[in-house]
Amino acid sequence: MKIAVFHPGTQHSWQTALALQQLDRLAWYATSIFYQPDRLPYRAERWLPGPLGRKLHSEFRRFSHPALDPALVRTAGLTEWIERIAMRGGMRKLAGRLDAYGNRKFVDGIAADIRSPDRF
Repeated sequence: MKIAVFHPGTQHSWQTALALQQLDRLAWYATSIFYQPDRLPYRAERWLPGPLGRKLHSEFRRFSHPALDPALVRTAGLTEWIERIAMRGGMRKLAGRLDAYGNRKFVDGIAADIRSPDRF
């Protein structure tokens, strides 16, 4: 039996997904943000000058695990990105509202995926 792992943030979900992958039991892993350097918005780090590009790369790397197979990862993080920008901009109330909204949208999307006859 294969198992799906989904969490709109990080917590320990990446470690759980990796452990299941190592046991060949991971069906898929869904999260809000997962660093994939060849996809947008992550490619932006290459376009920015030295220190800014390195800072962005450092931020992106917080959302990755090199041993986790990206083919098994699904993301739905637009709201999460906006929330992070709001938080970094000192707009904590807005960030909190975006977090709650994004989490609901994440759950709705995962529920639709689970009900869908299409395979991940």
